[in-house]
Parts: sequence; C-alpha cells; structure tokens
Amino acid sequence: MTKEVRIEKRRDNRNILSRTIGKMIQKADDYSSAVTNTFVLAFKYNAGKDLNAFHHFLEDRYRALPKDKTKILDVPVISPSIFPPRLVQRVVAIGNPRVLLEIEKLPCAQSFKKWYEDNPERPAIKRGRAFSSILEAIGMGILTEDQKIHDDFLDQMHSLQFSGVKDPKHPNHQFQTNFLEVIKKETGDLIETIKARSVNNEPIELDFLVFSLKIFLKSFYPKSDWSNEEWIDQLARQIEHVSHEAFKNIMNPYGNIQSLRELAAKHLDPFIDKILEDEEPAYLSADYVKRTSRDIKKQIIIALLFAGGDNIRRLIEHGLVKFGQDEIYQKYFAKGVTLSDLQTYVKELERLLTIIYAQPGEAEEDFVIEFEGEEFAVKQGDQLHYTTWIATTDEKEWGEHAREFNPEANKDKHKELRADLTFGANRRRCRGNIVTHEIIYELFMRILNQFEIESFVGGQKGVHPMKKDFNNEVDGPVTVRYTPKAAQTLEVEKESVNPEEQPKPEKASKVKDCYKGLAANGFISQLNKTEPQEVGEAMEIAFDPETKVFPA
Repeated sequence: MTKEVRIEKRRDNRNILSRTIGKMIQKADDYSSAVTNTFVLAFKYNAGKDLNAFHHFLEDRYRALPKDKTKILDVPVISPSIFPPRLVQRVVAIGNPRVLLEIEKLPCAQSFKKWYEDNPERPAIKRGRAFSSILEAIGMGILTEDQKIHDDFLDQMHSLQFSGVKDPKHPNHQFQTNFLEVIKKETGDLIETIKARSVNNEPIELDFLVFSLKIFLKSFYPKSDWSNEEWIDQLARQIEHVSHEAFKNIMNPYGNIQSLRELAAKHLDPFIDKILEDEEPAYLSADYVKRTSRDIKKQIIIALLFAGGDNIRRLIEHGLVKFGQDEIYQKYFAKGVTLSDLQTYVKELERLLTIIYAQPGEAEEDFVIEFEGEEFAVKQGDQLHYTTWIATTDEKEWGEHAREFNPEANKDKHKELRADLTFGANRRRCRGNIVTHEIIYELFMRILNQFEIESFVGGQKGVHPMKKDFNNEVDGPVTVRYTPKAAQTLEVEKESVNPEEQPKPEKASKVKDCYKGLAANGFISQLNKTEPQEVGEAMEIAFDPETKVFPA
C-alpha cells in the first residue's frame, strides 16, 4: 500500500493570545537550540575550518535516529544574516525519500509563479540561499529567475529527450542521432586509449571530465572545430577551480558572492566566448538563438558545463571504483553484463553514492508535512535541506540493505523510491539525466564486457573514500587496471532479435552492441525470469505527461 504524504499550508486556528504565547515559547526554544547547535558545530565539528562540518553534523544527527523513525530534522542555528537582521536561522533537513518526492512535485516558486497562482492551496517553496548563490555566481541567475526566460529555456531542452531519434521528420532528429554517434565515437576512442596505455597491465588514470566535455562540445556545437584537446583540458581545469571556489562560498555564510562572480568570469569567460562563436548550436532552434541575448546563451553553456560535464565525470569515477572492487566485480561483471542488468547496477550506484548529494530550498510560507501520523512544522523563512544521500539510504524505507551495494535486495524499490533521486524528481527533475545515462551505459557496456577491471584510489585497492565538494567526489586519484578479457568472452555481434517476437520499447537505449549469450544469463535477469526486463529505463523521459512541462 502506498504511504501517503501530505504537504499543506498551515492553518492556525488558535486565538491571538494563544498564538502569541506559542510563538514566544517557540522562539525561546529555537534560540536555546541554536546556541547549542552552533557551539557544537564550532567546537566539535570545527566549522571554522572544515567546509563539511554541517554535513558531518547532519549525518550524525540522522544516524542517531532509530531506523524506523522518519528522517526529518529541525536544526536551528545562530543566523549569519545581517540583511534582513535575524537572530536564529532554522534549517529543516529532510532525509525521507517519500517526503522528498512529494516536495519535488512542487515547482520552484521563482520560476513558476503562475503555477502557484493557479494552485493557491499549495505552499510555495523557492530556491535556498546556497543554490541561488551558485547560480548567480556562475552566471545562471537570469536563466532561473525570470519565468518567461525559464519557460523558453525549458522548451528548448525538449531536444534532450531523444524522442526524435526514430523520426527523420522530427525537428531534433539530426541533433539527437548525431549526439548518439558522438557518444559512440568518443567512447570507442577512449577504449583504444585504454588498450594503448594498458600494454604493461599497470593501473592508469583517465580524465573523464575531458571525455564528457568533448562529447558535449562536439554534439551541441558540431560546426566548430574541437580538435584542440589542450584547450578542452584547460577548460576542464577551470571548471574544477571555479566549482571548488563556488563550494567554499556556498558553505561560508559570509561568503562574498560578488568576488566569486568576478572569479568565475575571469576563469570561464575566455572559454565561453570561444564556444559562443558558433552561432548555430544543434540543440537550440534557430529562432531561439536569434531572439535570445548573449547573456542567456552564456548561462545555458555554463549550465551544460557544470551540471553536465562534471556530474558525468563523478558518476563514471564512482562506478569504476565500486565496480572494480574484487568482490563486486567477480559477482556481477566477471562474465560480462547485459544492458538491463547494467541499468539496475547503475541505479543502485546512484542510490548509494548520490552525486548531487543535497539540494536546498526556502519556505515562503508556513506549512505542515504529515506522514504516518506525525506532523512536521515548517515556518516561513526556514531553509530546507533536501538531504539526498540520507533519503536514498534510509533503512526505514529501503530496508536492512539500504546502506549496501545490493541490487538484488533493493531493485524492487528503485522505481518507487527513485534510486536516482540525485537527479531530482517530478517537477524538479534534472533535464540532463537522459544524456548522462546514454553516456554511462555506452561506456560501461564497452569497458565491462571488454576488460577485467581492478580499481585503486590513491594507490590503495578495495577502498572508496569520498568527499563532498561541488559534487560528491571520490577522495583521491582514481586508477584502474584494465586487463583485456579472453577472446571467447568477447563475441560481439549486432542485435538479431526478431522485432515482432521481441519489440524494442520506444525509449530503449541506443547502445549498439549486444553481447552474445549474456541476455539469458545476466545476474539480475535470472532474478527477473518471470518479469519483463526494464530496458526502457535507459531512455527514461523526464517530461511529465500530466503537467506537460519539464521539471524545474
């Protein structure tokens, strides 16, 4: 039975005296808790030096709750805010997947004002201070603040749905088919690089940010020459630098947003100017390019570079580290992997190791979250911390294996609880998740079926240290030993399935190579003998058919 979550505006029916006394008691309680929490953050978690002090603090608070307790925390802290002046800042941290999924049905208040006018009973939630700061700093403020501009941008992002691949008359057919060919070409080149650099069977390190940037640039701006890999490498290093500086600014309540904006412009503008020389980007319509300002087109490029390239790089690195550990490799990949099984393993990877580990919001009015007989009050001005890494490993909802890489135990809840909540959900679903998965599936199908892999982090085998920066990263250089598999396991042939006997779903992956004999013997496939394989997950459409809009 589906567990119901209700999110409603708070209606206080008490008389004026009762409300006044209640508010005074609540303020006193909040102030007391804020002093205690701030003291603990400063001295126990070294908040003055450790950028992740608040994350460690939240982690310990969440893990101290009973396993069957709903993971929602009320965390007042002493406010750094001077304008407007505020004594206490309440943070409501939400680490329950069902509650997060319900909240993400509500669009961003800044970008969807009319939706809230049409749905006055729903409480408005806008982007939190951290998210707004980074958007403004790296140049995306206009793109997300103005509803008309935002709507136009979302409409253009339909090109990333890949719904026109099979229809030559579709306006995005050429872009989408070319994108898939670029993915295949760049993956093939990377495989050849792996072979060439692995002749001595020593672990090697690859730059997957450069790999993903090459795919983006060659797909989105195909009329430009992107053969200068040194230039792309320099762009990658600047993205890394600005990303880290942005993270430092986010975690510093007194961070100077203007200085960060100037730093981002200094490091990125020369590269963005070069990209903007191509006035015929394949993913945007000619009319949109003609009527859209340079500033907005610049912001779109930044969104692609940061939200796309860096996220893909982190997911690839986490996948290689996890899949390259002996126990996991031998159990799931030693005999090769089918596409449907790989999709399950990637979902489990995204569940366990959320790349975008937290998302902030801010309540514009009082509301109440009701779940399983409990009420959680949220006040106007509260900062909402969507703690994704807790929600996707919540033992209350996922079960006893929630904190393990265990696709057999967790796969049945992957869809219901959104194993890939790292990409958001519902109206707040990331538009780039389809592109990300196309790249990931193509690359991992090639690597895991052609090589035995053994992963190392900082030279150590069998470890997977992580750190939270702009994204959730592997903490240390990732090196992998790639050993070519024996020839008999590499019988690669094109698909020869009678489409009338086994029709391919509309949203099926465009990964071209099928590996002989694996489909019937895949690990997860054996567990699903009586169930249809979820091949369609590869091309999952972010478009919401009920609302007819892309998520925010």
